[in-house]
Amino acid sequence: MIKSQAELAQMLNGVYPTREYKWEGADNVADMPYIVYELSETDNFAADNRVYSRSESFEIRLYFPVSTLEPEQALEAAFDENELFWNKKRAKASDFDLGEFADISLYDVSGGDFYITTYTISI
Repeated sequence: MIKSQAELAQMLNGVYPTREYKWEGADNVADMPYIVYELSETDNFAADNRVYSRSESFEIRLYFPVSTLEPEQALEAAFDENELFWNKKRAKASDFDLGEFADISLYDVSGGDFYITTYTISI
């Protein structure tokens, strides 16, 4: 069971090249499929004026060519194997403005349409 952001990053990187969302320059280009993740929010439980139990939610984006759904299946198998509850939303890149995905500029997205599947998980 995944209990920390470091363990989550290690698990994700075992599936496909992964990076935490942050600008690292154009020299850090990855081929698809790849994963970008970020901490989206916390939902901690407080008791006695301190955090008693921590809960962190992450947004995980999987970028992959439209020619196959295998990358989704591989990532979902890793979530299931690590007992992580997940929800997802898939869209074709051509269906929306890529400007809302600033991390696209880190990667080579030439060569046709691709999927962006966004997963939400909590640890």
